Amino acid sequence: MTNERFLELQDEIQELREKDKQTSDRVQHELNVMDEKDDIVYIKKLTSAYHQLKFSDLPLYKKYIGVDSVWFYKLAIVDGKQKCFNVKVGDNRAEVLELSAHNILDPENVDSNEDEWMLACAELLNTLMPNKKNN
Repeated sequence: MTNERFLELQDEIQELREKDKQTSDRVQHELNVMDEKDDIVYIKKLTSAYHQLKFSDLPLYKKYIGVDSVWFYKLAIVDGKQKCFNVKVGDNRAEVLELSAHNILDPENVDSNEDEWMLACAELLNTLMPNKKNN
């Protein structure tokens, strides 16, 4: 191989490296643009839905029927503040939580009523304090 051919090959290698670097930079730029677009869409989804409730709608009762338990929700005004409570009952276990109001408005929740809420609270109390006569 002549010196001249060696220099030509080195130039070609350098050109290929530069093209590779430019291609990598373009790909990285496109990935960054895609990431930015994903974030914007995610933010839009979070802020695009508003729920309208009137004071006369409260208290609001909903329930979610899961595989091994049922979650009951109640949204009400307590001591001048909006509160959302969740009672989860099923298979000799129960729990109660205070959640944000948006939890009750999940589209997977179905309408419920005060009677179902009271029965869920009674089951919660029975789980916490079992009747000694039944043991």
